[in-house]
Amino acid sequence: MSTLLKLKEQQINLSIAGFGLTIEGPLSSKSTYLYSLNRSFLDFVISSAGLQAVPKYWTSQGKITYALSNRQKIYINFIIILEI
Repeated sequence: MSTLLKLKEQQINLSIAGFGLTIEGPLSSKSTYLYSLNRSFLDFVISSAGLQAVPKYWTSQGKITYALSNRQKIYINFIIILEI
């Protein structure tokens, strides 16, 4: 079960495990970006049931693309995971 809301160059996801936001677009005529941020919310559900020791986590991913020419591109990718 999940819900998807697509806005112009943004996407919001909501599912039973968490929610997230994805945005993408141009940085310049030769470069683009893609960024995603997600958050679990199982900790809210399980803590309301009285259980303990449920991790809270955030994930973040991104990609920047730069076109050197029609055949050559540079990609910069990153992934960040935080568990609290």
